[in-house]
Amino acid sequence: MSTPLSAYVGHVHLRVSDLDRSIAFYDDILGFRLKLRYGTGAAFLAAGDYHHHIGLNTWESLGAMPPPAGHTGLYHSAFLYPDRQSLAAVLLVFLPRGSRLTVPQGVWVTMWCPVGTSTATSRTTARRWTRCNLE
Repeated sequence: MSTPLSAYVGHVHLRVSDLDRSIAFYDDILGFRLKLRYGTGAAFLAAGDYHHHIGLNTWESLGAMPPPAGHTGLYHSAFLYPDRQSLAAVLLVFLPRGSRLTVPQGVWVTMWCPVGTSTATSRTTARRWTRCNLE
């Protein structure tokens, strides 16, 4: 069975080690807005008016370390920005914080969340990855 072309990812839930630092990364840097905080253990963030695109929780991961290389788990998530200016605005907030950044082959920008999750960002045209030139 194949997936219909109209299918898309509605949301993703991530186990994180530090909820406040993760909220700061996804909200303050990537621009997803905090929609709901569920006590001290979970938060839900979204772009626009959707209920949530990203769920963060520490229910089984509070204070945990990222998995070592060679283990299973989410390798990275990708967020596509509509244009070069939008992506540049994210990077202008991200870079002064001194977090890890890589640009493999100039196709996308990989930012590392302070608690260990890799997040790839790019601008997209016609539903395909395009080369990022931020100059």
